[in-house]
Amino acid sequence: MDEALNPNVAVRRAAERLELEASIPLKRLSAMHPRQGLALALSAVVEDKDGVPSYWALKHPLGKPDFHHPDSFALELKNP
Repeated sequence: MDEALNPNVAVRRAAERLELEASIPLKRLSAMHPRQGLALALSAVVEDKDGVPSYWALKHPLGKPDFHHPDSFALELKNP
């Protein structure tokens, strides 16, 4: 991975909660962002203590989880 894209990551854990915060300055993501905006697909695969995965995303396409599907890119960052 390009070092410029490595996010700053903070993880917080409580008895019934896990929070992950990741940040990347927008200027590192795309030189096109100032003109076109960005579409993001936020997703995670979480494995429980028995090894069973669950798939989380802002939006899933129909059918099996596919985080690369265009319908997964549900968060839009537009420039004013």
